[in-house]
Amino acid sequence: MGLKESIYQVFFKRSTIYVPFVLVGAYFSNEALDTVVTSIWESRNKGKLFKDIEIPVAEAE
Repeated sequence: MGLKESIYQVFFKRSTIYVPFVLVGAYFSNEALDTVVTSIWESRNKGKLFKDIEIPVAEAE
């Protein structure tokens, strides 16, 4: 029994296993892609984002 057949027998033979496998894989792929894209965006736009702006606070008189 080869690797492909083993993977098929475990994950893809029944839809009760296949569907959750696909959904969980899609969720974690989305989270990983979101993290990577957000970090790239923030590094390319450093100093231009709202969280980087320093708001002056008036001193109490």
